[in-house]
Amino acid sequence: MTEITLSRLLSEDLFYNVDLVAYGEGHNNNMRDEIFWENVFEKHSPLRIRYKALGKKSEVLKVAHIIRKYKVSKVAALMDRDFDHIFNEILEDRNIIYTWGYSIENDAIHHCNLSNTLRHLCPKISRKEAATRFRYFEKSINSNLRDFFEVDVEYFREKIKLFDREKPLSIIKKDSTKHEIDVDALRQKAKGHNKLFHYSIDRTQVRDALKSPSRSVHGKTLLQLYMNYIISTSKEFMPRLRLDYDRIYFTMISTNREKRISKRSEDYLYYQPLITNLRL
Repeated sequence: MTEITLSRLLSEDLFYNVDLVAYGEGHNNNMRDEIFWENVFEKHSPLRIRYKALGKKSEVLKVAHIIRKYKVSKVAALMDRDFDHIFNEILEDRNIIYTWGYSIENDAIHHCNLSNTLRHLCPKISRKEAATRFRYFEKSINSNLRDFFEVDVEYFREKIKLFDREKPLSIIKKDSTKHEIDVDALRQKAKGHNKLFHYSIDRTQVRDALKSPSRSVHGKTLLQLYMNYIISTSKEFMPRLRLDYDRIYFTMISTNREKRISKRSEDYLYYQPLITNLRL
């Protein structure tokens, strides 16, 4: 990958003839991040943007540090929040924007119409049935998500890796009748492990996170839970229906795009001021 320098950042908006060049996570063969952020800007601003995927978050952070140091205009760094706010690692700058939740997956779930997502994917289910089922499902997993968040954040920076963060299916219980993360297995793995490091954790942020665990937990695991639920529910009505991760995720994004913007929504209240405040 070509090194990104200050001189390059200062001229890219002219090269692409856009209002803003946005550097973010993701890869050219995986457009989940790009589609998510383009949707955010489309909903909250008339700006013409060019999204450039850099791969890992560590690469986006390199750009973010240049932006913050030199107060660069017309360029933004967009990235997942992860646990940065809990470990006091948020980079403060007008042109650095983090996701509202842990990652783009959490935002996609929170800010879309989930019953409409299910109905788009499985047309045989009624609007009322879809809404009722999702209300029950989200209520049923709330406690499990809180438990998962607590053990995950506690060992996040330790040498022991409780699970593969790119393969969350490995920690979801196999019981098709229950959609839960196997928190007991994670606790068992952590048991007896002496914590080697003591990081500065913002306990106020932890308490706030526990109030809305679906916003704060590992996003890919959360999306996998929702995906499993959508697949099992859809099969009740359409047994031959085949769904995969990307199809469910992109349907969530499309139903978010269809949703009317409410100026009272968390989506609007979080992203609108950040985008309005960009240096352009």
